[in-house]
Amino acid sequence: MGLGKTLRLLRWAKACGSVIEDKWRQRSSTRGGRGVIATKLIKSGELVAAVHEKCMVSNGTIWETDPETWRAVASLEATPPLRPHAASYWMLTVFVLLHSGNPSHSRFSDYFGSMSTLEDLSSLPLFWSDGELMSELQGTQALGELQDISTMVRRDYDLLREVYPVVGQYSVTDYGLAYSFVAMHAFAGPKLIPILDLLNHDIPVPDERMLGHEAQNNHMDVKGEIEINSSPSYIIFRARRDYQPGDEIHWTYHFSGNHVYFKVYGFVLPWIHKLSCLSTTSLSLLMSDVPSKEDASTVEIGKRGWLGLLVGSCLDDKLTKALAFARFWSTPASLAELQGACGSLVEVTHGGGDSAVVETFHLHVSCKLVSFEAERGALAILRRGVVSRALAMQGPESLEAEEQLLQSLDPGTRKHKMVTIRRDEKYVLRRVSEYLSNFESRLNAAGSDWQEYVAYIGGLYNRTLD
Repeated sequence: MGLGKTLRLLRWAKACGSVIEDKWRQRSSTRGGRGVIATKLIKSGELVAAVHEKCMVSNGTIWETDPETWRAVASLEATPPLRPHAASYWMLTVFVLLHSGNPSHSRFSDYFGSMSTLEDLSSLPLFWSDGELMSELQGTQALGELQDISTMVRRDYDLLREVYPVVGQYSVTDYGLAYSFVAMHAFAGPKLIPILDLLNHDIPVPDERMLGHEAQNNHMDVKGEIEINSSPSYIIFRARRDYQPGDEIHWTYHFSGNHVYFKVYGFVLPWIHKLSCLSTTSLSLLMSDVPSKEDASTVEIGKRGWLGLLVGSCLDDKLTKALAFARFWSTPASLAELQGACGSLVEVTHGGGDSAVVETFHLHVSCKLVSFEAERGALAILRRGVVSRALAMQGPESLEAEEQLLQSLDPGTRKHKMVTIRRDEKYVLRRVSEYLSNFESRLNAAGSDWQEYVAYIGGLYNRTLD
């Protein structure tokens, strides 16, 4: 953004009620692209900006400025057959699609005029070719997530243009670009907050692995750059440290694994897999990987013929849930027998996509029908899932070879980003394999005395074996 656009944006923000300290400008960032750079000394605790709600793009301001769009999208969200697909981002996405292309006719003209054009977002992974993505990401959870987003964008576009034909004046690619803009810039609500979305993302590298949300929040309390607060009318952000002229001001968008940063923003962090519990992958299970249960045909793996069990790099509820799922299948009893002896086994997950509600069966280790051999069988099922996922991935077989490959690539290139994603998932697979070996060792040591093993498995949450 040039100086002229920055000044127009700041004047507009002040005119709609925001308080902007004249101590920063958007300029070239040392990390590439543009960033918010201090032009004068900003002391710790000092106000950087307070953005008024009238400057924000939300459902309320869309109703005020474009009631026709608001009514059309709201009517679609309220249609009973479409409620499972309704998404909070529809309203913002359609508004951005219609108004960013013709900002001079919008109340938010100076805001949209100051931002990167939607075409600039075409460099995001969502718009890369299938061939390029498959060349490095085939077999990864990340590729599946990108494909799911692409399918969702097409589905949403078709639904929206049916009820609001003006959307059909734009291509599905245009809609995808508007969706990406909202995904990158929207905050809880959801809403777009001018000024705040100019700041680049940064998480200070922690000294040790962050285990869970509390550790992440504590880390930002100590090392975070920007403090965000809200009042009835403002979003307020203050400096957490002193900024000298020329320093870039960052803030942390959110804590996520690289698979999220990659698909939404197009960047990766080199350390996130080892110093957090945020990296994930999924274990690939086929029907042939689990014993048959005729009366459990409605379970997700029975309906689709395969299932991906989400796991992470730490001992947490993702791994214990995966083990509980495998335990259900490895225990030689029918669904009716297990429910009679152990109570409800169904866990309902509300998600997006074409399966808004997913039901899976989870069996706790304390169930009296679970045997020593059944527990060993559950561990074996998960190990098969680890092997299946690893064999499906592209690239070198070993984690060490992936690290060497990364060292040979230029950071910031598309290949470097994709190999980082693949490396992270292979790292998670290695960690899960180590955890499963640990579980089996404890199980064998416990023998017929289940209590020690049951207590250990039941107490796992946000831990590592380091």
